Amino acid sequence: RDEYLSRGLSTEPADRQAAEEAIADVYRAANMAPPRAFIWLASPMAGAIAAAMIAAGKQGDQVRDQVWAQVRRCGYGQHDAGWLAFYAYFAETCGIADALRLAPLSRLCASAGWWWPFEHLCIVTDRPEAICRDDQNRLHSEAGPAIRYRDGWGVCVWHGTRIPDEWMSDRASLTAKVALTWQNIEQRRAALEIVGWNNVLRELKAKVVDEHPDPECGSLVEVQLPDLPRKSRFIRAMCGTRREFAIGVPPEIKTVAEGQAWLTGLPIEQFQFPTLRT
Repeated sequence: RDEYLSRGLSTEPADRQAAEEAIADVYRAANMAPPRAFIWLASPMAGAIAAAMIAAGKQGDQVRDQVWAQVRRCGYGQHDAGWLAFYAYFAETCGIADALRLAPLSRLCASAGWWWPFEHLCIVTDRPEAICRDDQNRLHSEAGPAIRYRDGWGVCVWHGTRIPDEWMSDRASLTAKVALTWQNIEQRRAALEIVGWNNVLRELKAKVVDEHPDPECGSLVEVQLPDLPRKSRFIRAMCGTRREFAIGVPPEIKTVAEGQAWLTGLPIEQFQFPTLRT
């Protein structure tokens, strides 16, 4: 497990000699002559474009239409590590001969990224230069692409959910209105987290249900969110650094004290507002 995880998560530059030798053996395993030439590119996007151009034989709309079709026709190199690990176990531990035929692919996943095989020619791409993850090991970055390649191309991901790149590159374009009306539900959830629930509540003119005199204790507000049958409630408060935040609470919560007790996991009769906060 650890060996193949390290392969799949590697950000080291590709070992080109090892990758080319492994690809040549992959061709031989498929009863094909090894490639006469290798084209090395920096990212899967560059590889997909090049593969589409070779497949189409010319530039233009036909190439653009084929780019994503080429993604389905490639090998994923290091990102094949998951399924290769399964078969490597049986090959190495149980000595199953059929699994041994995958050895060249296993070597390739330890040395390079995505690749596209053609007759006499193979396109191969480098590994990413950065992979960012959250505390649950999901792809995540709040400052740009969660996977970034050496040519600048990357993929933006928020806690495991793929999001449009412009949400990171042009944060001003992601408003509360855009977030609330985004069609994809998972991306909408991510957008709302990026915008911040406090900004969303302000945009929707949330109604104050209960309010504590201390802004750090906060207020209980109610708002009708799109696509939900009933109104939602939030504790909106200010932290010690004077930054506002909002956290959802069950709709049956009626007071700030009940909401804060629920957030701390205490029964209301045991909860007391702290007298000193840091």
